[in-house]
Amino acid sequence: MSTVERLGYDEINNRDLYLIDLATADELPGDIPISSDDFACFLAWDSGSESVETIVDLAEIILDAGCAYLCAWGDECERVHDIFDEVEVGGDPDPEDKSVVMTTWHDGESLDEGLWFFLNCTWPDDHYFENCRAAIVISIGGKEAWLDRIRFALEHPYQFNRQVLDHDEDESK
Repeated sequence: MSTVERLGYDEINNRDLYLIDLATADELPGDIPISSDDFACFLAWDSGSESVETIVDLAEIILDAGCAYLCAWGDECERVHDIFDEVEVGGDPDPEDKSVVMTTWHDGESLDEGLWFFLNCTWPDDHYFENCRAAIVISIGGKEAWLDRIRFALEHPYQFNRQVLDHDEDESK
């Protein structure tokens, strides 16, 4: 069974930072115990071999738990993003509902680039903004190198950002 680990706090965005490490998507609990009603979510998952039904089930759990912004990263992340959008809007959207769950996919980006975006650019829709005081990385079937880097980013967001920006600056020279 999975556990929700609080690993840090992002003072700039005023968010608690969490990690959920899963071997498979069906391990995600229906209740995600965190300190905030709404949250930003970074989903690190090589989902290419997963069925649409598996992705839909996962999307329903994450969205029902309060996801206000989803960043999908890994193999087939654009497909995951699209399915999340379909689950969120549904077949009969409420024309009165003006809130929007933001979604992005990060195909072709390194894990560091995706995590940097997640930590610095996930500003939810106004409807969710005041109550979005948490950021969760959900890693499914993650490789140990993923988890080490994710843990560092969540435990030390300032140092992680500095490393990514320094690396980008070095590459531009």
